[in-house]
Amino acid sequence: MTSTTGGPEGLADPLADVAAGQPDTVPFGPPFGPSFFLSVLDDRVREQCDQHPESVPVVELHLGDGTMLDLCHVPGLGPQWLAAQFYRDRETCEEMDVTFVPYGLITRVTISMWHRNQRTAGFDLDRTGSQT
Repeated sequence: MTSTTGGPEGLADPLADVAAGQPDTVPFGPPFGPSFFLSVLDDRVREQCDQHPESVPVVELHLGDGTMLDLCHVPGLGPQWLAAQFYRDRETCEEMDVTFVPYGLITRVTISMWHRNQRTAGFDLDRTGSQT
């Protein structure tokens, strides 16, 4: 049975706000799109760095196929994808690769702070945020 708003009984229709002229209340597109990488990620990492100056920020990109990328930085953003430079070996952080990831494949982004005696390199804010 459905409600008069078009959703299952007892649940609001998620598109009702759009029909009512309030399109900003319903996000369209992947949750981790260009605006996330240009503003939200940058703000959150900077906030964590300010709170924990003795630590190294580590950003992990989790993909729908089970892959986890340990990001060094995001060298480019396209309308449908991001270029991700990631560490091959999170232990040494010496070698990196670049991969192009469609936004729709990103399922989760994790930010953690590691003490400098555990890890000397992490996510590089100064090299992230350029748009191609």
